[in-house]
Amino acid sequence: MDDRQLLVRIARLYYEQKKTHAEIGDLIHVSRFTVSRLLQRAQELGIVEIKIHDQWEESELLAEQLCAEFSLKEAIVLIRRERSDTELREGLGYLAANYLDRHLQPGWTLGISWGRTLDSLVAMLQPSEKKAIKVVQMMGHAGLKNPEIDGPDLTRRLAEKYESEYFYLPAPLIVENVKLKEELIKQPSIKEVLAVAHNANIVVSGVGTLDMVDYSVWAGYLTEMDVVNLIKNGAIGHVCGQFFDTQGRLLDIDINKRFIGLNLEEMKQIDHVVCVAGGTSKYPAILGGLRGGLFNVLITDDMVAKEILKAA
Repeated sequence: MDDRQLLVRIARLYYEQKKTHAEIGDLIHVSRFTVSRLLQRAQELGIVEIKIHDQWEESELLAEQLCAEFSLKEAIVLIRRERSDTELREGLGYLAANYLDRHLQPGWTLGISWGRTLDSLVAMLQPSEKKAIKVVQMMGHAGLKNPEIDGPDLTRRLAEKYESEYFYLPAPLIVENVKLKEELIKQPSIKEVLAVAHNANIVVSGVGTLDMVDYSVWAGYLTEMDVVNLIKNGAIGHVCGQFFDTQGRLLDIDINKRFIGLNLEEMKQIDHVVCVAGGTSKYPAILGGLRGGLFNVLITDDMVAKEILKAA
């Protein structure tokens, strides 16, 4: 048997028959260290080719650059390729679900907002183990026609994945006036949930933009004229239902004052604030959030990452 035939035999024993280095060594009368060296040689000669099929491929380089530029705790960047918007949300949801499962610790409190991307996160989540956590709705419910992307349903479904406790925020997202808001947040049922939200260890949220407002989502809260006025007031995007400018500053406007939930300044006190958002139309809003330190973990796609780094 020549050297090449020996390498082919060893490779078949290891990769096809699943023999250990020691078992192969006994069969061909060499040490397991020699087997390891010969397997490496088989790769070098092209006898063995190892391919990693990763459906959701990441860019480590772009992630490192984002972390360095914006002092993030972590960044995860999906390579989008030719994926549709729906596939993009699935990919971001998958990566965000894995991030959560890696970081969540027993006894932690997880806050969640709303949106289609977070719906994908919850759908993709396959916990490696059950953990005694708390899941809390970070903002009032929007009363959406599709309840699966609203805060209450996402809160319940995520908690069920971990067989854990969850807390609804029994209030609308935005109320008619500030006086009513002040009265509502004093109610024990709302006050208790807001206290849980204040003590969250980790929060996950999407980012919304004003150039592609979905009026089915904001029905009852925003009209087209409201959006025009928001843009005139400097709004670039929204996180957890609150509008901010290009520097990530919470706008001092009426609609933000009528919002019920944890505000953006309060969220900055939470250890891990995770933004899950992608698509180039959202890059200005994501960039504004990064500039304002609204989140310290970003999960996005490579096209957005490149635009952000170009503009930074």
